[in-house]
Amino acid sequence: MDYSNFKKKFGQNFLKDMNSILHVVTNLEPTSGDVIAEIGPGDGAITEFIIENVKETILIEIDEELVDKLKLKFAQYLENGKLKIINRDVMEVEPESIGANKIFGSLAYNISKRIIEKFTVSTKLKFEKIVFLIQKEVGFDYVGKDGSTYLQCLIFPFYQVNAVAIVGKEKFFPIPKVDGIVLEFLPREEDYVERENIQKYKKFLRNMFISPRKKLKNSAKNNIGLEFLEKTFSKYHIEDNARIHELEPELIIQIFNDYNSTTNAN
Repeated sequence: MDYSNFKKKFGQNFLKDMNSILHVVTNLEPTSGDVIAEIGPGDGAITEFIIENVKETILIEIDEELVDKLKLKFAQYLENGKLKIINRDVMEVEPESIGANKIFGSLAYNISKRIIEKFTVSTKLKFEKIVFLIQKEVGFDYVGKDGSTYLQCLIFPFYQVNAVAIVGKEKFFPIPKVDGIVLEFLPREEDYVERENIQKYKKFLRNMFISPRKKLKNSAKNNIGLEFLEKTFSKYHIEDNARIHELEPELIIQIFNDYNSTTNAN
């Protein structure tokens, strides 16, 4: 493909490495009954390994020039009804309107967190599997490589997140400043936090992670309440000098559910 017309404003970086493409395809596990949506298909490098083997492929692409090229490349699939192209900003597309059971994409690093939240947390829809290629350091936050993080705990009640493979920056064009990582999102059978409490849970997490390297009792006491924190530390046998990143996501969710019950009762 001619990459000379890539759009910097869209955060475009085209994946050109075959092994990395296969990592995405293999972990997506496409089957003949799947309707699979792809965010930011670019030149269709990954699409062509998916489209033949599934019921329908849906491409969400904001760049009109790329859409025209995709229409030419996959013309036969448009004609036989196996391909649909949505020429819109993905942030303006509601997950429920797509009609897919799986979703994947190599996401623009500058908006990857917003896209992930939109398709995992901000919708009641549960995808059977999600595979995203994003910035490596951000990906490590989702899997909690160095202790619990806000991003890990935000997704944890709804999806299990696994790191699949590191993708070196040299495997993209143009070459970004950082490496990428392939993440796999597997849905929980049941949500650990009720969907109606999402906004309250997000606010709770922001308050808990406001200064993640400081002692939790000091950093969160003004927003969460020292009395509640002291009772929580005693109930769960948490050390007085504990930091939020030292607590497991499951425990943080338990603490939120306690907090939610307490505040609802007042």
